[in-house]
Amino acid sequence: MTFVTPAGIGDIAASLLGRPLSARDGWSTRTLEQVEKRLGRELPTALRDFHRLVGRVERFTSGFEEFLPLDKLMLLDDKLLFLDENQGVCQWGVDDAGQVWQLLDSAPEWHKEEPGQRSIEDFIRVLLYYQLAQGGYRYASMFAPGANDAIPNEAVFLSSVDWPVVIDTDGLHIRQRDTALLWHLKDHGEPSDGVFISCLRRSQLDALLKAFPLDDLT
Repeated sequence: MTFVTPAGIGDIAASLLGRPLSARDGWSTRTLEQVEKRLGRELPTALRDFHRLVGRVERFTSGFEEFLPLDKLMLLDDKLLFLDENQGVCQWGVDDAGQVWQLLDSAPEWHKEEPGQRSIEDFIRVLLYYQLAQGGYRYASMFAPGANDAIPNEAVFLSSVDWPVVIDTDGLHIRQRDTALLWHLKDHGEPSDGVFISCLRRSQLDALLKAFPLDDLT
């Protein structure tokens, strides 16, 4: 079952930053209107809201993947390119229906995003969390198997961390407590390549290192 929190972009962003949003976090309506005039089309509502609310917050725009700067947004094959993969492996675009597509550099054909991330609304919700999990939060740790007999493996560790689930798709699982994220990639429903906790503040990570068998990755 796929789950993406229904919370709004502004509410998600504020919860992840641990503070209310301000006008300085995003771009003005006038700036976005100028972008739309250049493109000859309106931005999808969710993408417009992203840039209006947090388009100037680097944790969100370039914490891992790279949102294209507003002056670099462009149309390609009837899709609006808006995001680059951090190593240039692929790009993402959105069509007029709000469907997100991926374009691989090695195979220049468009492919639909995975279920749970196919609409631009859900895609951006997922990405807000993922940007911080993968680098936007400075402090990170990884579950250490075998370091604690009471928590011997990832399954026991995950069951012992009772944080609310905010994202659960075919390929990604994320839980949130305040400005800390527990997350892992998924393969056939199981954790793949480790289970991680990423935090906004060092004090959060220090407390978690005392409570759980984690390796400090900072």
